[in-house]
Amino acid sequence: MSEGRFTTLLFILVSDLIKRLSVQSDAREVIRDFYRSKLYALLSDRETGLWHVSTDMLLELYREEKESGSFNLNWCV
Repeated sequence: MSEGRFTTLLFILVSDLIKRLSVQSDAREVIRDFYRSKLYALLSDRETGLWHVSTDMLLELYREEKESGSFNLNWCV
């Protein structure tokens, strides 16, 4: 996948996640917190392959990170 396609895919995934997270929270806060998250760091690294994961699962991972400070990726190994 070219860098341009990856960037586009990442934009689509992040936009959908932020839209869904912003339903019950302030959008600016959600954006700030998401871009500072461990999940975003891994998602934006194309080598992790995390961009293959569904938005629903990414949302669950983000919520897990917010609640506990970490998340489990063993399910995708």
